[in-house]
Amino acid sequence: WYPFASQKDWEVAHWLMRTNLSMSEIDKYLNLDSVMESSLSFHHARELCQQVEMLPSGPCWKYEDVVTDCPMKCPLHLFYHDAIDCLQSLLSDPQLADCIDFNCRKVYKSVNRLSHVYNSFMMGNHSWYLQCQIPQGASLLGVILSSDKTKVTNTSGNRYTHPVLISLANIASSSCAKALLH
Repeated sequence: WYPFASQKDWEVAHWLMRTNLSMSEIDKYLNLDSVMESSLSFHHARELCQQVEMLPSGPCWKYEDVVTDCPMKCPLHLFYHDAIDCLQSLLSDPQLADCIDFNCRKVYKSVNRLSHVYNSFMMGNHSWYLQCQIPQGASLLGVILSSDKTKVTNTSGNRYTHPVLISLANIASSSCAKALLH
């Protein structure tokens, strides 16, 4: 939970930073008797902000102009994050620490193993096969890529973007849908 002292500290800090409270409003909240009794590691908005600034920033944006063989009406710009940096960011996110599965396993509905249960990436036969192919101590990561055409503007020529989204199949699907993580 670094730079915070505990999960409780991190959760309060996360909530406070996602609200639209001003620094003085955060100070008022932190000075409430019930909050002061909870022994947080920060007691003022300034201390909270100093701890937040110590958090990793996540992947940096990169930019390239793409040159094509065919003439285009508008230049083609590519904005992106490095894929490895994105995956490292997911793996180091404390909210996902208990939600990422690194172990392949086979689960059956009954003792006689007639019906195999498939409800996560690491429970599939192919995951099991691939895990056996990699060195001892290494773990399989399933990378999910998806894309969807998204309209960016109405007023300046109906421009569209085609974002490519990346995630890990190892993250429990029940965690992916939680609004708190977004």
